[in-house]
Amino acid sequence: MNLPKAVHDAKRIDEAWHAIGQIPDVATGLPKFGILSAVVKGILVIFHSNADCERIFSLVNKNKTEFRSNISTKTLGSLLTRKTVMSANSQVCHSVQHAKSLLSRAKSATYVHHAAAGPSTSE
Repeated sequence: MNLPKAVHDAKRIDEAWHAIGQIPDVATGLPKFGILSAVVKGILVIFHSNADCERIFSLVNKNKTEFRSNISTKTLGSLLTRKTVMSANSQVCHSVQHAKSLLSRAKSATYVHHAAAGPSTSE
């Protein structure tokens, strides 16, 4: 079968398989290799190693320590999301400038939490 020029001119393999998936069947007009193209494109997105998973496990272990064993899954997920977004934008945590209103609310919440906990046993 003669493949279209788009398949031969594709710079990346996923672009080539996308073009193959667009080839119509002359009898039905539907994509001739649509399912095959979808399967191959699915295979192409499989990670080549488990390095990304290990990186996430490492981040979880750094955030959920014995001193923070009661951290909720939601909070842990939010921390990991924030860390990933900052890393993708080449930012470091100590460079972020938070709004004064946010810092004020955080300090207030800390004060309320400590007041509710009662006197410290380490005093």
